[in-house]
Amino acid sequence: MGEAQRENIQRALGEAQPFENLLDFARRTKLAREPLENLAAGGAFAPWYATRRDAIWALRALDEREARGELGRAMEIDDEPLPQLLALTAIERTALDIAATGVADVQPISHFRAELDARRVLAAGRLPAMPNNLVCKVGGLVITRQRPGTAKGFVFLTIEDETGLVNVIVRPDIYERYRRTIRASQCLIVEGVLQKESGAIDVIMKRCWHFETSGTTDKVRARNFH
Repeated sequence: MGEAQRENIQRALGEAQPFENLLDFARRTKLAREPLENLAAGGAFAPWYATRRDAIWALRALDEREARGELGRAMEIDDEPLPQLLALTAIERTALDIAATGVADVQPISHFRAELDARRVLAAGRLPAMPNNLVCKVGGLVITRQRPGTAKGFVFLTIEDETGLVNVIVRPDIYERYRRTIRASQCLIVEGVLQKESGAIDVIMKRCWHFETSGTTDKVRARNFH
């Protein structure tokens, strides 16, 4: 949401009269369609609508209502029954939260823990109890990629799951082999050797795979440093 849109909301919030409904909110804030949709997706209209899908549906109906003009609005039926929309799944709620606000109450990888367990992928929180030099798999959301000029071609990844962070070290030859997967994947499963030294815990990558999260992390962007 841009600065001008935020100022519109602040100005409307400063008025003495509270918002009556979605139509009143849209007219007084004069927000564009996209920020209104983001607010609906993020649950901001919960005082008026039981679910986010109800709010999104009402917002689209509002667009049609305003487009019809005064004559069309005079033909509306006030007691028209509300549509019965499917409830959001837990994964859909997390995806909407991230898309609308950039954060979520639930770390997205938690939705896929059963699948990761079935693939013998260790959670970050279990690594301190694992033996040194264990060949293991870890997986989650890639939140940083670093390739310092002083590191002789080594790449460093930080992977996040619902239990914590995993530091992954990628040798130059391994990086070249899996370059496209490492650069393009928002979520990875990494197989490597667990290295525990001086209190630090790292995984030395041997290979990796893209991990699909059903669109939950589509709006998440890693911080890449070179």
